[in-house]
Amino acid sequence: MSRISISCFALFMALMMAACGSSDSSDVAANPPEEPTPQEPQPPVVEEPQCDVSFDSTFAAIQTTIFERHSCNQAVCHGSSAAGGLDLSTDVAYDNLYNQPGQIAALSLVQPGRGSDSLLYLKLAAATDPEHVDVAGAPMPSGGAPLSVKELELMHLWIYAGAPREGVIENTVALVDGCMAEPTPITIEPLAPLAPGEGVQFVMPPFRLPAGTEVEVCFASYYDFTDQVPVEFQDPTGTMFRYKGFDMRQDPQSHHLILFAPNVPLDRIHDPAFGGWYCRGGAQDGEECEPTDVSSCGEGMCATKVGSGSCRGVGPPDIGGGVDPADVQGFGGAQRAQLYTEFGEGVYAEVAMQGLVYWNSHAFNLTAQDHQMNARLNYFFADKQDYVSMSIPVNFRSLFQASGTPPY
Repeated sequence: MSRISISCFALFMALMMAACGSSDSSDVAANPPEEPTPQEPQPPVVEEPQCDVSFDSTFAAIQTTIFERHSCNQAVCHGSSAAGGLDLSTDVAYDNLYNQPGQIAALSLVQPGRGSDSLLYLKLAAATDPEHVDVAGAPMPSGGAPLSVKELELMHLWIYAGAPREGVIENTVALVDGCMAEPTPITIEPLAPLAPGEGVQFVMPPFRLPAGTEVEVCFASYYDFTDQVPVEFQDPTGTMFRYKGFDMRQDPQSHHLILFAPNVPLDRIHDPAFGGWYCRGGAQDGEECEPTDVSSCGEGMCATKVGSGSCRGVGPPDIGGGVDPADVQGFGGAQRAQLYTEFGEGVYAEVAMQGLVYWNSHAFNLTAQDHQMNARLNYFFADKQDYVSMSIPVNFRSLFQASGTPPY
């Protein structure tokens, strides 16, 4: 093609484009385009993690991650041969561990809520952290690699939460190489009552802990141990019982539980300041009840309404509400799922055999399910009564007087 032809063609194309542009502009001016319909924002697509293995409970993860991967349940170890009398095969492991006595040391294999009193945990910890943990007999796994710090923490959290057979414990998901079901509230195995003549048991009326919440509550209940305390464990007035220690167990959602003995006389039990007495649990849940009649709620328990906050000011105002936690210490409780405490030889404390008890509980529920909080405390009668326990007065208000004060 000649240069003249190329130039003519270029000029032709330029004129055509100009003509098209002119035509489009007029069309747009005459018929403006419709505004596009705004689209609803779409949530991001979250891909489900791909897992080679998944577990429906924390104990199932322990069975695989610890007992199987570390060969604890092989036939020659704690499998069919049941070395040391312990069989950790999948179908029997839990029942062979939970609250079962160990063959050495005066410890249970798994003591719910107390890793330091669980022989299984101590055996495993002695291999993982030999500088800080010592236990009778050989550490575990015998002849194999010790548990990693993460695996040992998995065992610790499971025991601390009451060593449940079912359910996923909060904070254990990240410790497992695999997928687990959503965490669920844990109901710890109830503490068995003591045998007659050994002590008495306080049972907390259950209260509702909604999903995804943190609460601190206080409420009152009535008790009467008059017929359960032998004369030799009573004070000279016959109104107090003497104890040498207590064992407490509560659902692991609790941050703390404190029992207070208010100075409210029983003839003020129906004081309007309490707001009435109502059944907790059972078929009569929510119905009014008579606190001094232990049968008035059937299978449930009678208590005051759940109040928000500490027990300060609860009860009749003319006697200061009965108890002030800023000045008076409780007679039981703990900041853990289970606590056993015993005084020194011959030391005892006293509590009224009949009266009111205030329950102060602070609890967290980080799961998506509501929960009923539970707690029990066993008080052991003092067989030796040489020295009365003396509480050191503490004004808890002083702990917070420096709040907001610069450190320097």
